Amino acid sequence: MADDARLKRLFNMLTYLGKYSDIKTVDFARQYGVSTRTVQRDIAILKEAGIGVAQRETGGLYVTSNGYQNLRKWLIHD
Repeated sequence: MADDARLKRLFNMLTYLGKYSDIKTVDFARQYGVSTRTVQRDIAILKEAGIGVAQRETGGLYVTSNGYQNLRKWLIHD
């Protein structure tokens, strides 16, 4: 069950970052009802998967262009 919740959260995070590329870890934590440490672990999972998530000087998170390219390759797998 926890894995299902995490997977859903990861997809939601990617969708949100695709629309609003400047959300902070604490905002994600509030939105999903988890700790900031959980969000940090989720971000680490995305990075390990090759989806580049970076942090601006303001603290906002965003998906890098490389991250989008990798995500697109996986979703459109030829």
